[in-house]
Amino acid sequence: MITVKADVTDIQWDTDNPGELESLPKEMNVTVTLDIEEGDIEDGDVDQAVSDAITEKTGFCHKGFDMVYDVLRTIYVSPQGKEVCGTDETIKGQAFINPETLTLKDGKLVFEYGGETDISWDTQTSVIENGERVFVDEEGNTFPESQLHYLDPANGITEPTPVWPDRIRVAVPVVIDSDRGVRIDGAMIEGAVFDDEMVNYKLIERGEMIQDLCDWIGEAKGAERDMMLADLVMICGWEDEYIWSSITTNEYLSPSKHREDFNAVCTDVLAANEALRME
Repeated sequence: MITVKADVTDIQWDTDNPGELESLPKEMNVTVTLDIEEGDIEDGDVDQAVSDAITEKTGFCHKGFDMVYDVLRTIYVSPQGKEVCGTDETIKGQAFINPETLTLKDGKLVFEYGGETDISWDTQTSVIENGERVFVDEEGNTFPESQLHYLDPANGITEPTPVWPDRIRVAVPVVIDSDRGVRIDGAMIEGAVFDDEMVNYKLIERGEMIQDLCDWIGEAKGAERDMMLADLVMICGWEDEYIWSSITTNEYLSPSKHREDFNAVCTDVLAANEALRME
């Protein structure tokens, strides 16, 4: 069964009565349901259903009309409301280097890439995180299968709705209070957890991180500056108040974009906090 929404124009009413013609619409929006699957639609199926609906709504027959229509199907989307377009995959490849550029510097092999990469398609595998496949939406957001949402315009569901509500996991609530203390799920975290680097992340305000990056970019050069610019663009595109920042890399975790990893860090911090208190 499918639902079709049609924009009908240039309706040719089957009446010569001037008063009736004046009162009848030349255009209509019609929604009809057909007891067939989308792939089984044949020429004339939608036309006939829309024709019947026009007559039923107005009480008048007609001699023809023009129309365009859309099939109102269930749309599967990410938690951000963007349509699912693929699965997250890994694949091995060999990036060729220019042998003439090979040299040793500071204990490392330094070189320039040759500009070509061979992809080994036989190694392609779907990414699995915590036993779940990972999907990608049209804007590049990734999410585990349990967090799949849907839209169903035919039944009035126009906001992203969880497919499995009981499996939805929300981000652990975090906050930096006025004294710069960190609270996770209501628990106050000892400063030593971060000062002594008992975990590999620190909680930061996204707005402050944006300002810091702007300041650092003004002084940075080359690849380091390019990396900071990429981080700035990414973080500016987020809407979260707080994010985790790695103390060893330039990795950032958003509660809305990386819910699983964000929550995992929260769990690690809470465990470190409890261990500290038990000493």
